[in-house]
Amino acid sequence: MTAIQSLQLDLSCGTRIVTLLRRRIWFIPLNMGLVLLIDLVFLLPTRRWGRAFLLGNLFTAVWSVANHYAWLYSGEPITATALLSIGTALNVLGRYDLPFDLPAAAAIAAFAVSTVLALLLCALEKRSIPWRRIWAVVLAIAALVGGGCGAAVWLERTDTDVLWSSRVYLNSQGYPVYFLRQTLLTVNQIQTPPGYDDQAMAAVAADRAGTGTAARSQTAPDIILILNETFYDLDLYTDVEADAPYLDVWRSAENAIRGHAVIPGIGGGTNRAEYELLTGNSMHLLACQAPFNTMDMTQANSAVRYLKDLGYTAWAMHQASSSNYNRGRSYPALGFDQVRFANAFTADAYGNRDETDAANYRDLLGWYDQAGDGPRFMYLLTYQNHGGYEQNDAALDTVHTGRDFGELTDDVDEYLTSIQQSDQALGELMAALESSPRPALVCMVGDHSPSFLPQLRAREGASAEELEVISRSTPFIIWANAAFGPLPEQEDRTLTCTDLVPTVLDLAGLPLSPYYRELLSLRDAVPCRLSTGLYRTAEGRFGVFEPGDPLFEALTPYYYMEYNNITGGKGRYQTLFAPPGLSG
Repeated sequence: MTAIQSLQLDLSCGTRIVTLLRRRIWFIPLNMGLVLLIDLVFLLPTRRWGRAFLLGNLFTAVWSVANHYAWLYSGEPITATALLSIGTALNVLGRYDLPFDLPAAAAIAAFAVSTVLALLLCALEKRSIPWRRIWAVVLAIAALVGGGCGAAVWLERTDTDVLWSSRVYLNSQGYPVYFLRQTLLTVNQIQTPPGYDDQAMAAVAADRAGTGTAARSQTAPDIILILNETFYDLDLYTDVEADAPYLDVWRSAENAIRGHAVIPGIGGGTNRAEYELLTGNSMHLLACQAPFNTMDMTQANSAVRYLKDLGYTAWAMHQASSSNYNRGRSYPALGFDQVRFANAFTADAYGNRDETDAANYRDLLGWYDQAGDGPRFMYLLTYQNHGGYEQNDAALDTVHTGRDFGELTDDVDEYLTSIQQSDQALGELMAALESSPRPALVCMVGDHSPSFLPQLRAREGASAEELEVISRSTPFIIWANAAFGPLPEQEDRTLTCTDLVPTVLDLAGLPLSPYYRELLSLRDAVPCRLSTGLYRTAEGRFGVFEPGDPLFEALTPYYYMEYNNITGGKGRYQTLFAPPGLSG
């Protein structure tokens, strides 16, 4: 029965049988041992194996089905930190049709088989198990499995392939071991970069001191920063053969710089993208899925506080509940003067979607006019393009794929149509700001790809590393109105999400801290730096941030500064993170 439960959990996060057969042999008993510990938890109150397995079977079946849908629609399995966002997850899943597909059916079938076996065991059992024997078994198995998992995971760390993909961890180690590993990381969710200590950080601080730059402009422009929900170009990953253009504004807007930004997650992870965008800190050092849920932002350095130090008024807006990812507390903690959620917005329906970008932008412009006479920083997280993508009747689709993606074809059509409307709404926002006498910069970037992306056929010839980058590369654009003046002409480029704000500040002529200068240097030399540790240089070479890698020493100062920044306290070198001339 334990073997069936372990298999259920593995299959629930997309692991295939052929992958299980290739797994290193010692992970099989370790995963089964962890699942057996669940059954032993139920053995404590019941004192009978049959009853314990009945309850364990039910628990595992429910967990497997929930994990399957979490994986299907977010690209990530359930972890300990994900459980802290259970309210947000349930709210989001309510927008999807949950298909009764093969993995869900397999979980129920396995539950039925295990239940029959457990009932047979119940019929054969005659008496309860003594308490001492139960505790002896629990402690013995916990010690053996815990020690075995620790040794196995440590041995697996010597294989650099597993450092840059959770998919590889799941395939090579198994979901129960992966869950335990992620839970232990969450206990110490801020990971210390290799070789970091007070002396090493002091050396980096001394070397980077004074590398910030002063303002180049007398006028501080307004800055509008938009994190666009699931804004992604499917043609980057596969040839969709669309029958109508869907990114015209993004591709052709004048006085704009555009390209792709490497985002932390695939198919999900809005809060991780939000954290990287607003703080400049890479998720590489954080073992959590939702930083706003597990980290205190009260003393965090961020673009919000940075701009407020420069005299800006800061507003944050999101047309969803303030409880989602704890934004109701985290936005003010980051320093925003005003926040707007849910009912403050105007609904504008597109079929069954009532949170359109066009309506969000109109509301933003209304609040923009209320934000005072000084320079304004307006941050908006949109919602329109969120899944599922079976909400509207097919008659409403204005873009259609020319390829057969099976059951996902209709989803792709609705998604492309939504992206087209989102793109058009961005054009309307630009048109409204073009005539404003106030100089303004708009930066818009997608937060992640759609959840169904891994189920599409990827372009042929791409390596696993290239697909990791492509799957995380969302369109960004930085546009300036006439009052701001012309932006420098640049070819489309790829950069990392953490680099967007310092790029905007540099274009705005605002002073740059040593931390932001470091990010701009990395942007030009190592533009793709994934939160997993994988990177790609400007020349196209891939590597992994770890001791012995050719770029380890070049990347280390940034991660040392980030760690010093996140951990805060009296040991923080605040002059590295504040505008030049300000201590905080």
